[in-house]
Amino acid sequence: MAKGIALRLGAAFLVLMPAAPAGAMSIDVSWDMLSGGSPVTEHGKGFKNRLVFDEAGHRLIADGWFMDGRRGRFRSGHTGRYAGGLGICQRKANGRNCDRDGSVNPVDNAAEPDWLLLSLDGEYQLQTLELLPAVAGDLQLSYWVGTVPADTRMKRLGYADLAAAGFGPRRDVRIAAGEPPLLDFGGALGNAVLIGGGFGGSADAFFVQRLTVRQPVVPLPPAALAFGSALCLLACVRLRGPGARRQPA
Repeated sequence: MAKGIALRLGAAFLVLMPAAPAGAMSIDVSWDMLSGGSPVTEHGKGFKNRLVFDEAGHRLIADGWFMDGRRGRFRSGHTGRYAGGLGICQRKANGRNCDRDGSVNPVDNAAEPDWLLLSLDGEYQLQTLELLPAVAGDLQLSYWVGTVPADTRMKRLGYADLAAAGFGPRRDVRIAAGEPPLLDFGGALGNAVLIGGGFGGSADAFFVQRLTVRQPVVPLPPAALAFGSALCLLACVRLRGPGARRQPA
């Protein structure tokens, strides 16, 4: 009985072990947020909508906000998916006409700045974010990366509350005109990105097109490999059978 179990386990190990690429320690995942890209489901309507993207079983939630200058708190906006990528429509700037009149609304920092929150279904190594500038000239960006609880309520937060919510320090980036509009996170760990135009008043507008992350794959520990190798050896011996004889040279 025990030998039969060992035989089956060893055979299974032989079958499954080649399925993992040699030396593979991570996998890359990209969400295409352009219109017609990754599959998406809209949750909620109007200014409380969220776009949930699915790519090979990995989930990304895009949620649009803007900073209410009078209250000093984030306020929900309408997250739109356009041919150029994701943008945000504010209730103050556009009233109830978001996307209904054929308008296209980028993420911008005119008047009260927009902030796009990208939330992931786990902690990843963040790689790159591809953008499409909506205006000519240099593009200045500000963003936060963090590991944030899933039940975080942005509408209760202001800029000063982001650290306590799990976000790291604010990063400011300038992409010169003519350079690829690509934000490189350098492998920073996190499950959330909050991004908008340059902090401090520069006139910036852009669409968010594609986020690429890396998920580390935990390799088998040496003890498991040794155990599996022993099972493979036992399986090979059993498969040869007791009547097998070595052929003379």
